[in-house]
This record gives sequence, structure tokens and C-alpha cells, in this order.
Amino acid sequence: MKLLTKTPVAVIIMIVSIVLSAVLGCGRSLKKERGNVEDYFYNGEDGDGYSIQNDIETLCANVNNLKVIASRYTDSVPGLEEKITAMTDARRALTEVKNIGDKYAAVQEVAARVTEVYNALIPEDMNTTDRGFRASLYEDINSTLDRISHNGYNAAAQKFNDILNAFPAKQIAELIGVDEMPLYS
Repeated sequence: MKLLTKTPVAVIIMIVSIVLSAVLGCGRSLKKERGNVEDYFYNGEDGDGYSIQNDIETLCANVNNLKVIASRYTDSVPGLEEKITAMTDARRALTEVKNIGDKYAAVQEVAARVTEVYNALIPEDMNTTDRGFRASLYEDINSTLDRISHNGYNAAAQKFNDILNAFPAKQIAELIGVDEMPLYS
């Protein structure tokens, strides 16, 4: 205890304590905020369910429905079966992607394959019900893609990344292992 009664030693211990507290506190805040931004992607703003991940699941369901409709016409449309397989493979690949940044490319691949299937189906050769479903499913898929493109996740992720790259957050993040949030683009 005699050591603590000496002013220089006490000051050094106090400074180390303050710096350590600041680093741990800032690190905890950065981790929490990163979790909030990630939650935004999966559950929407404030957990409201209007999220990119929810829209991706809707997209996948609509792709499955388009597959059912298109499968009825594989005998009459040359090459349609291969296009359906490519669309199904792209949808499956999308469901397997874990990284937020990689999901964007997977969604774009699904959209391209959907358009190929949609364009291969000739409305005049389809029954009235399937023709209507073909059109409404394509509209639903495009609406989903539009909703995704207007989601606020990227703004939240960019704001977090800007904070993370400022002093002293950048140094603390490197020290405790907090990474930037990937953008959905």
C-alpha cells in the first residue's frame, strides 16, 4: 500500500485504469452497435420484420411458385428445363449464402435466371390461369427486388463503418476484433 501513497505511481495507475475502462467501454459499444446493424439486415429496423432477409425469403418462395408454373411447359418450350434448373440452382445457392455482402450477388443471379424463365414462357401458349400467375409472380419478384433496393440497411451499415473508421474507434476495433459491416451491394 505504500506504493499507492506515492503520487506518481497513483497517477499512473489512475491513467491506466481510465484508458482501460475507455477501451473496454468503447469496444463493448462497438460490438453492440455492430450487432444492431446486423439485426437490421435480418429483422428490419427495430425488429419490425421489414428486412432484406425477409424479402429474400419472399423472393425464394416466388421463385418456387414460378418453377411450378414453368414446369408445366417444359415439353413445349425448348431449353426451358435447363433454364428452370439454373433458376432453381441460383435460388438454392442464395439460401446457402451466409455473408451479407455475398447475398447481393446471389440475389442478382436469381433475378437474372427468373427473367430467363419468364421470357422463355410464351403467354399465348399458356392456359389463362398460368398466364396470370406468370405475370403476377414476375411483378411480385420485381416488387421484392425494388423493396430490397430501397431498404435502409446500407445507410445504417455505412454509418457504422464511418464511425468504426474514425479515431479512436478504429484502433479499439482493431484491438478487440470488431469488423466493418458488409454492404448489401
